[in-house]
Amino acid sequence: MMNTQNNWRVRTKTIDEMLHDVQDRIDSGSEYIMVNSERFLDFFVQLLADQNFKIVLNTLNILNMIIGMP
Repeated sequence: MMNTQNNWRVRTKTIDEMLHDVQDRIDSGSEYIMVNSERFLDFFVQLLADQNFKIVLNTLNILNMIIGMP
């Protein structure tokens, strides 16, 4: 049986890391993000249904970064 308290902590830590990774990729050259943007958008849109507010907020930040790329 999985501990639900640890589950949200793992999800929160993971989305924090993803936020920083996406930002680093955009800062170092957005080609990788651009080429894979459809996959990223499909994945991150699914996370908007998460019950944890921080996960939804960070997902919105990631989507904003991807959509707002030059």
